[in-house]
Amino acid sequence: MEEVIQQFIPLIIISIPIMFICRSLAKEKGKDVTLWTILGLIPGINIYSLLYLFGASSTILEGKIDKILAQMKMMQQYTSTERKNREENIKEVEGEEI
Repeated sequence: MEEVIQQFIPLIIISIPIMFICRSLAKEKGKDVTLWTILGLIPGINIYSLLYLFGASSTILEGKIDKILAQMKMMQQYTSTERKNREENIKEVEGEEI
């Protein structure tokens, strides 16, 4: 029994730093922190979890990009409406002169 524990101790020692790395990556990328912390602690699975988190996209950044795109779309609609109003005003002014 002691041999099994002695063989398992290095895996736990290696898993603890991986757990903290997975936790910080999950926070940074807007993922479920508790889930990824637990997966980072399990030997064997933690390496795959770490690789996934390195390659995963950030939901926080995606949300910010979506907000920026929505604001740009609103600005385009505003400028196109403003341009149409100016053109209509010009036509009205030109029509009065004639």
